[in-house]
Amino acid sequence: MAQEVKKLAEQSSDSVGKISALITEIQRDSSEAFKNIDLGKESAVQGAEMVKNTANSYDNMIQFIEHLTKDIDEIAGVSATLSYSSQSISTSVDSVIAISEHTSAGVQEVTNMTKEQQQSVHELKSISENLHKLSFELRKLIKHFKTSI
Repeated sequence: MAQEVKKLAEQSSDSVGKISALITEIQRDSSEAFKNIDLGKESAVQGAEMVKNTANSYDNMIQFIEHLTKDIDEIAGVSATLSYSSQSISTSVDSVIAISEHTSAGVQEVTNMTKEQQQSVHELKSISENLHKLSFELRKLIKHFKTSI
């Protein structure tokens, strides 16, 4: 009888050690998950800001294009100043190209941030799956512990 009690005590001690290790691992994974969530939030905020900046750039570009269109209409009406107007158009087109390049860079940054967010989501999914496995193992150990008692 004493040996059975001793054996049960050893099994209980082993189970407590395993449960403690699992809890520590779950806490570590949970902490990492929260850090990744915070990074994901930060990336989302930065992404939203980039989208807002891109939208503002598009608005500025539309206003610039509307202004450019007005200038072109005036140039067409005034043939005596054709060479001056051509130079103005060239400068305006250079500005449109510069804005377009800037917008393209902004879109690329948004694309890169989206990829980072996707990677964070993938990592969170992996951590979640790991937590699920660990909780299942913990549940089995607890059942085994209860059954052994």
